[in-house]
Amino acid sequence: MTYFPAWQYQVCGKIRVKYDSLGGPNSFLLLPTSSNITNGDGVGQRVTFELTELGHEFQQVADGFCG
Repeated sequence: MTYFPAWQYQVCGKIRVKYDSLGGPNSFLLLPTSSNITNGDGVGQRVTFELTELGHEFQQVADGFCG
């Protein structure tokens, strides 16, 4: 799912489901500042949000990635 006005960032899989359950762009996280990023060890992904600088980042395990 792509969230306007942050149209360049696509949030997918379990991270999107959790983000949407919190209220999406209207939640405390605000808008995404990245698409799904594969973790350095190759296991799972994460997405950063406008609130990430305060320590909020969502991660998911190896299933449910963007297709």
